[in-house]
Amino acid sequence: MMNIGISVEINTPIKQVWHAMATDFSNIANWYSPVVKSYELHDTPRLSGAPCSGRICEFTEDKMGLKAAERITHYDEINKRLEVKVDIFNAKKATVIRGNHASFQLSEISPARTLLTFRAKPDLKFLGLLLSPLLHMTLCSQFMDMLNAFKQHSESLRSRN
Repeated sequence: MMNIGISVEINTPIKQVWHAMATDFSNIANWYSPVVKSYELHDTPRLSGAPCSGRICEFTEDKMGLKAAERITHYDEINKRLEVKVDIFNAKKATVIRGNHASFQLSEISPARTLLTFRAKPDLKFLGLLLSPLLHMTLCSQFMDMLNAFKQHSESLRSRN
């Protein structure tokens, strides 16, 4: 099984980063450009304290295009931890990933700085297993792009307050 772990430091207080990451979970399309449209997932129960049960991410304008359903499986506001199960659908047959299990953990570095640690365990199809060394590098790069976009978004919110 592939395991990915990456981190980014965000120059924003942990409370504001948590709000942007967890409370505003369904609005990823507002700050991550590969997601064309995102909205709340309504077909699963909401965990206690969670703002929603998850989100749908659409990656194309095509109604039958690639989508991901990200269901929140763990929500801990006190310890600033969020976990999601990602299911991919409307993917082409050559897709090498079925889905993903991901976690987001925030840690306070200082009153004005937060560490975001992201961990992923992609569920690979057979071809993905064969290509796993290359796929690992590609996914690390894509996940780092997502974290950097989130960092920029979080820091822009800080400058507004």
